[in-house]
Amino acid sequence: MSRHEAGSDLSRFNAAAAGQWVEVDAHTTAVFSQALELAALSGGVFDVCAVGGAQAPGTWRDIEIDSERHALRKQAPLQADLGGIAKGHAVDAAVEALERNGVQAGWVNAGGDLRVFGAIEVPVCVRDPRDLSRLIECTRLSNGAAATSATYFADAQGAHEAAASLRHGVTRALVTPGASWTVAAPRCMLADALTKLVAATGDATHPLLAHYAAKAWIY
Repeated sequence: MSRHEAGSDLSRFNAAAAGQWVEVDAHTTAVFSQALELAALSGGVFDVCAVGGAQAPGTWRDIEIDSERHALRKQAPLQADLGGIAKGHAVDAAVEALERNGVQAGWVNAGGDLRVFGAIEVPVCVRDPRDLSRLIECTRLSNGAAATSATYFADAQGAHEAAASLRHGVTRALVTPGASWTVAAPRCMLADALTKLVAATGDATHPLLAHYAAKAWIY
């Protein structure tokens, strides 16, 4: 699901002509399905097609999924970026693999994306954007996931690249640098994606959080 690997499912989908079906892995289908559900429920604020700003053509509404064949096609020229959701799915898949192989408890930490399972509790600490040497404990996880998105490391030259997936899906505006958004949810894919919704709206009580049994913190 990398945009930077020419042979990936996502790169092949982005390169395909409008109307052309592209067969993909079941994991890719699952991530796109969740992304389109979030886009619909958020009115497009979360949109994996918000790549390249206001001039980027196409939106989530132009993507069609054939879940039985694990295939995708677009009805208009567009570029998608799964950087705001796919890592969370990878964490979920890793936890499921551990559980299938008899691991009773543990956690998977993919750097900003964390899921804990079994009879343990793990604190979630995030950097204070006002003092990056200071950590803030915002919650503790037990049989749940959390994800953090932040732009405080983006300097003036690198801000665009660092916040590429932190855009408002409707306005396509970049999220203002200098903040941190953390979401706890039952699954890491949800937590990962919902940080982008909270970042775009600035709303730590957005109705979709309750819909997905999630909670958010903004620093």
